[in-house]
Amino acid sequence: MIDFYFGQKGNYFWCETHELNLREFIEKYPRLFLGKFLIITCFDGSKYIPSEEELKLGWRNIGSYTYTEVISENTLQKRLSDNYDQWILLNEKKLIDPLIPFVNYTYFSLIDWESEFTHLECDEKEYINKYKLERKILVDQFWEQLESLNPEAFVSDGSKLIYVTSNIHEINTIKNSC
Repeated sequence: MIDFYFGQKGNYFWCETHELNLREFIEKYPRLFLGKFLIITCFDGSKYIPSEEELKLGWRNIGSYTYTEVISENTLQKRLSDNYDQWILLNEKKLIDPLIPFVNYTYFSLIDWESEFTHLECDEKEYINKYKLERKILVDQFWEQLESLNPEAFVSDGSKLIYVTSNIHEINTIKNSC
């Protein structure tokens, strides 16, 4: 059984876990990705470089992002994830404004640590106290950018795997599998 945290902010539902990486999450929940357009905003904390084959399929690097065609099962078989990956999933193809690479911030999390504080280890409490203000600012920036962009979903895999979606059915799929 995988331990997920679940939450909601406005029109978005989210989950996060430290028990799965992005590759495992894709294998477990491929339907969350199929038929959507993918924008890789971080691959191993940096820029994804498409292969010649991917370029022939219509993938493009624009700025520091890689824009793909519609995700198919073949797409999901590729090695699109490494570590410190951040993705945007859209129902239609469009360019986006630059986002903060949230995945590159140590222990970026949407969990309200104030409510979880009593369950943390001593060194985790020390870390949270030390970076409480910076963390709050970062989470506020995340929600502002997400609401401005209005994607179908956001995925990141750094210290934790985070999946945010406007589709409650996707979150229910994850909840029902736990």
